[in-house]
This record gives sequence, C-alpha cells and structure tokens, in this order.
Amino acid sequence: MRYYYHLRSSGRFVEDLDGVDLPDLATARHEAELCAREMIAERVRTGERIPADATFEVRDHDGGLVHTLAFSTVVQSLLSPVVPVGMPGPGRLMEEMPAPG
Repeated sequence: MRYYYHLRSSGRFVEDLDGVDLPDLATARHEAELCAREMIAERVRTGERIPADATFEVRDHDGGLVHTLAFSTVVQSLLSPVVPVGMPGPGRLMEEMPAPG
C-alpha cells in the first residue's frame, strides 16, 4: 500500500506528492518516526529550532488519515527519565556531569 507523509508546521502544509510503498500500517508508522527523527537531528546539527507544532499526517492511497505523529512526541520519547543522583540507572549520568559554572 502507498502512504503519504504530509507535514504541518507553523501554519504551513507541505504535501508529499510521491509517497512510499510499504507493506502495512505498522511499517508506515515506524517510517514516520524514523523520518521525524532524521529531520529533528538535522535541525539540531544546524542549530535550527524545531517548531513545537510540527506534525506528520500519514495518509493512505485514498487520502484517508491513518496516523498522525507530533514531532514533540518524538523528542519527548528520546529524553531519559530523571533519576535522583545515587540511584542506579540513567541517573548515574548526572553524577558524571560537571557542575555548571
């Protein structure tokens, strides 16, 4: 099935005219997240801001909306939970970070 990844951001709409053939919706959803991560990474590398309202609208070959993915959700999913210093797990990173100033 063919899926189209339209982008909405800051009042703009960028239509995907080409789309991509994928075997199922689960793969289309995964592809949306990978593409969003790539776009976010590029903006981070170049120092550009990521619009808070950036969203993919994934549509099927009939134009039906089958999935939406907010870039803010992707960014949130990449953040580690805060664990108090001294606790096992990701919080150990906090012990290794130099104090500000």
